[in-house]
Amino acid sequence: MDGDRDLALTAQLAMFGADARNSPKALDVFGGIPNDLPATRESAGLYQALGHAQIEIGRFADAVVTFRRAQAIRAQILPADHVERLVGDYEVAAALVIHHDHAEALPMLQRVRTALDLRVAPLRREAIDVLRLIGMAESLLGHAEAAIAADREVVARRTQLFGEHAAMTAVAREELAGALDSGGYWSDGATQRELAIADELAASGPKSVNAAEARVNLATDYTELGRYADAIAALGAARPLLVAAKGEAHVDVAIADLALAHARIGDAAVRHVQTGLADAEAILDRVTGTFTTSFGASSQPMAVVLELRGLLEAARGRWAAADRAYVAALAALGAGGAPADRASIELEHADALGQLGRHAEARASADAAAADYVKAGEGFGPRVVAARAWSAAAVH
Repeated sequence: MDGDRDLALTAQLAMFGADARNSPKALDVFGGIPNDLPATRESAGLYQALGHAQIEIGRFADAVVTFRRAQAIRAQILPADHVERLVGDYEVAAALVIHHDHAEALPMLQRVRTALDLRVAPLRREAIDVLRLIGMAESLLGHAEAAIAADREVVARRTQLFGEHAAMTAVAREELAGALDSGGYWSDGATQRELAIADELAASGPKSVNAAEARVNLATDYTELGRYADAIAALGAARPLLVAAKGEAHVDVAIADLALAHARIGDAAVRHVQTGLADAEAILDRVTGTFTTSFGASSQPMAVVLELRGLLEAARGRWAAADRAYVAALAALGAGGAPADRASIELEHADALGQLGRHAEARASADAAAADYVKAGEGFGPRVVAARAWSAAAVH
């Protein structure tokens, strides 16, 4: 069909810059491109290439703007049902997902999926990749069951296409694990990731970057499960490979470092020691600039950074500083944040408020956490119980 090659290329390239060279010099070839190129297909293609380069080096907000610019040109010169317009919608939505603008991305992706269902078979790469992005957006919006369903379907299609233990199926298992995490099923998520990592290593060898990325997320599962030593070990194996593949300054390395800070803070808190807290604080200082550039000051990733600052201050017994960090984290998350993300901060904030003697506020924060965990789904049932127990025990 007309434009089918462009659609396949976009589906391959737009997915998180997985094969990127990740150097700022990748943009040099686009130097001097004006923001008002004439309305031609060639101009749209140039903006499209620039957008992919921006994704590859972690300039996600810039990529959203650039892909919108390309799509605006296509809207001027192509009919509404042209496949290149579909490509443009896909590009914008993919960049929005990467930039964590999930609420805006999801309806666009659903429209693209509907259009693709009329054009291509369900085992085509384009159809599967759109379904992948839908799963990611649903997950990060807190729609856990919808995300799990989408990702299970991707695993099923990849298994049919490539086999149960193929590298492409392993990638789908890793994404299913992310959906399971969003629903509070961290043990199931860890199991899926352990399977995915084993298959990645078997297919690609010990230097597999996909396996390294999966280990970062596995470390997050381990941290949620209280397996801090396992989390730190997984990150120790992953980080050198990520640095070698992407560069020290890449956002994916910053994400790995943030996971390490989380594990160290959690370990110090449960053991009631200060060991590792200074290193964790240095990591938070270092990644703040990277995350602000890549995701923006008001975003879910920055909310995580601020939440970890609150946990760090709490582990040091600095409750007023912890209170300020949690307030900032909730502000960064915003009204559109996933309920589970908000509930986590609210319950931790309740502890800080209680330690400060602000008991009525503490109970209100714990009650809000319980309500948000209920919204997040049945996988968070134990945390609903914990939040309600905290509220009931609060001093009045």
